[in-house]
This record gives sequence, C-alpha cells and structure tokens, in this order.
Amino acid sequence: MSSYCVLASGTHEVRVCMTVREDYTSTIPVLSFLHAQLKLAQYSGTARGFASLFERYASAGRTQLTSEMFHQVDSKNDIWEFVRGDIRIFWFRDGTAVVLTHAAIKKTQKVNPQDVTTAVSMREMYFRGRST
Repeated sequence: MSSYCVLASGTHEVRVCMTVREDYTSTIPVLSFLHAQLKLAQYSGTARGFASLFERYASAGRTQLTSEMFHQVDSKNDIWEFVRGDIRIFWFRDGTAVVLTHAAIKKTQKVNPQDVTTAVSMREMYFRGRST
C-alpha cells in the first residue's frame, strides 16, 4: 500500500511517498535518507538545506528555483530531481503538487537508470493508491 505525507504547503504542495507494509509499519524513503545524511559531516548541511528548498517551492512553485536546483531527468516518464550539492531527490508531478519518491548521492554526471525506474515504480504505486 502506498500513501503520502505533506512536507510543505502553500500555492503548491511538496509531498513524500510513504510505503505501508502489511504489518502496518511504514517507511518514507526520502526522509529516512535525509535523516541518515544529517549524521554525516560531509552531507549534513546539504541535507538541512532541502527544507528551505521545499518551502520555496511550496510558496511559489518553480519561479523561485533555478535549473541548478531542479530539472527534468527523464522526459519520457516525466521524472524530475531537486539538487543540492551531491544529493538528488527524485520526484514527479500530481497537478500543482510534487511528490518526492527517493533520494541518492550523485556519483557521476549521468542519471542512474535505476533511480528513474524506482521513481516510476513509486509513481505507479502512488496513483494506484489514490484511485482506490
């Protein structure tokens, strides 16, 4: 089962995918990832910075962000990423909301195809959950 939580809200919403298992335990991949990065000196500042980026997006949408802060990584599947330093957070759109799927440390210039596959899979679960 898939659901979501709202992280930031304004004229737009920033949502995060949440997976609920059969035993009713849940996981929120993006928040778990960012929490883990806060414990690492190398990434703690970058991870903290995403909160303000999400608030900026929620208040004004894309107008307050540069292409360095977010861009489309797969046009066929309409998958995007928020960027801060080496951390990438993948997302898709649901109307005026963005739905964060998962995060990764970027190690090369090319997008890892597995990250796109994961985002597409989470998008499918999200919309399947919304239609029931």
